[in-house]
Parts: sequence; C-alpha cells; structure tokens
Amino acid sequence: MPPQYDGRTGLPVVMAIHGCGMTGFGVNSMKSTTQFDVLADGEGFIVVYPTQRPSENLINCWNSSDPRNQLRGAGEAALLAGVARSVQRQARAHRHHDLRSGCG
Repeated sequence: MPPQYDGRTGLPVVMAIHGCGMTGFGVNSMKSTTQFDVLADGEGFIVVYPTQRPSENLINCWNSSDPRNQLRGAGEAALLAGVARSVQRQARAHRHHDLRSGCG
C-alpha cells in the first residue's frame, strides 16, 4: 500500500499482468522488473501483481487465446475480476479508476 493510504480514502488500482515465462512476484516477475511499486508510492495508487497458476500453463502464460477465458464471468477473466473486487473491498479502492497493465 502506498504510504499516503489512510484506510479512509479510496485509491486507484493498477493490475500489473505478467507476460509468458514470468510471475507476478519473485524472480523474473512484474514486481521485480518494473518500477510500479515506486510509481504507486509516489503517485498514490495500489498495484496488484496477479500470477498465473502453474497448473494452467507450464510456462506461466495467461491463456487469453482460449475462448473459455474470453467470457465475462468465466475462466481467467473471472479470476482477475475477482482479484480486483477483493482489492477494491479490502482497500476501499476506487471502482471506476482501475487500470490494467501487462507485458508479454
């Protein structure tokens, strides 16, 4: 959470989605290869680093080309939306100011 987070004021959320062969955190991750944490602290937003489940893809790719993951409320789309809703609830984040970022 950014240092200016006081628990009362909602902040925007950025979901940093990793590319193939990466993870959300740890070695070779969106967290370690980007400056999102520094930017979030300076600009006052929350950054979230979701990670693909190894059981879903051996090289950690999101399966976005699979039609089952292209439907609202299903597959990985539902997983990522659930992560966003959870952060919004727990941190009282701005629902209408959420952004997504990715690399691939």
